[in-house]
Amino acid sequence: MASEQYLKFEWNSQTLHGWGGPIHLPNHTYSNIIRLSLAGETIHGLPDQIILKKQGDRPELFQTEQTFYKNEKGLQDGGFVPQYHGLARIDGEEALVLSDLGGTMMHDNPSLAKDENALREKLTELLTAIRQAGVVHEDITVLNVLHCADSRFRLVDFEEATIYQPVDEAEIKDGVAVQVEELVGIMKGRHKAEMSTRRWESGYAIPMQHEALRRPNLSAALNAVNFRSTAC
Repeated sequence: MASEQYLKFEWNSQTLHGWGGPIHLPNHTYSNIIRLSLAGETIHGLPDQIILKKQGDRPELFQTEQTFYKNEKGLQDGGFVPQYHGLARIDGEEALVLSDLGGTMMHDNPSLAKDENALREKLTELLTAIRQAGVVHEDITVLNVLHCADSRFRLVDFEEATIYQPVDEAEIKDGVAVQVEELVGIMKGRHKAEMSTRRWESGYAIPMQHEALRRPNLSAALNAVNFRSTAC
């Protein structure tokens, strides 16, 4: 995250403050998603680290996500998605108040593909739980799956989700298997690309190191020649 700001927001008729700002990635800034560390005393009913997800210019998507969080407490209690703490207002705009899961986007951790079996198992657990709750996410990508400090995967961004969908175990099993293979395939590709880059960098660095070692010796030899010439 870039330089933090001291921000004010309204929640449950209280004016609260925190340090934070929009979430930044190398190639993108999520200006409507603000990560905050609450300032001062612990606020009853809120964790110290929260996410404020502002409505933005798509109120229908905001409403869809709010509906999901209001109705899917089981997934929150099971630790599969962020905890929902109601609505806030920041900069005159409504925002969802969510627990900050921390962790990193699956996209940013290609090394997860080193253990394909573990990756498949954990993704299957997550996506099966989502579908068994009657939820269809509609936008499962390596950007929306977080790998957290406890080594579990969690899912975010339910702006396009549908809830109360029929639960057919056979259909869920097949559908989840397809989704998992797609995600694993992407991560395998990213891991392969990362390894290729490292090998190239390693192969490039060794000649450069040799050159760096050679130059002082060459410089010393030239200095010796110049000294002898001067002495003569």
